[in-house]
Amino acid sequence: MMQMDLIHTTLQRPTTPNNLDHVVEEYLRQQGRPLRWAITAVSPQTLTIEAVILKDGS
Repeated sequence: MMQMDLIHTTLQRPTTPNNLDHVVEEYLRQQGRPLRWAITAVSPQTLTIEAVILKDGS
């Protein structure tokens, strides 16, 4: 059975914005299958991400 989770996390901000999507999506794929995500806060060193993740619940 599949399960949806809402996660909030803080990641190191990439040095260049060109690979921002890749950095966020790579992290989220480690948690499950990202359905959607958003950057909810930014600081000079970090990004706060909110995401809906689909996980295998078995």
